[in-house]
Amino acid sequence: MELKAQVMILLVVCIAVAASENYCPEVKGECSLSYRINDCCSQNDCPSYAMCCKGRCGYGM
Repeated sequence: MELKAQVMILLVVCIAVAASENYCPEVKGECSLSYRINDCCSQNDCPSYAMCCKGRCGYGM
């Protein structure tokens, strides 16, 4: 029973951490920040699998 409770607590903590993250996947190369909307560069400036964030493409700030 104690092990089950510990696993549930760990699961809740992991979900909370994942939900609170502003995750931007790492990508190779540079991202042009010449065009910004809502503190993000244009998605056209990034590879199709990446998100564009405030910093270099794929990096959150």
